[in-house]
Amino acid sequence: MASISSQYGNFEETLYSVYTSEFEPMTQLTIDLGVGVEKELGFGYLFSGLKFNLPANKQGDQIVTVNIPASISFNFGVRIPFD
Repeated sequence: MASISSQYGNFEETLYSVYTSEFEPMTQLTIDLGVGVEKELGFGYLFSGLKFNLPANKQGDQIVTVNIPASISFNFGVRIPFD
């Protein structure tokens, strides 16, 4: 993994707070379940999708700590293909 460095120019330090903590990636297991629909229009596609993201806190017989919260997302839009 590449190292991360921060460089700041001259600024009035009393007006700002600068967060200089090390970067810590969150790589953990999740179970993703999703469903979607798509309807063809004359110029593209109307789409909608629902997705559940559940943390996987058990690996075999071992319980693992998961810091990623469960989430639900809903997407709706128009997809225009570039042909």
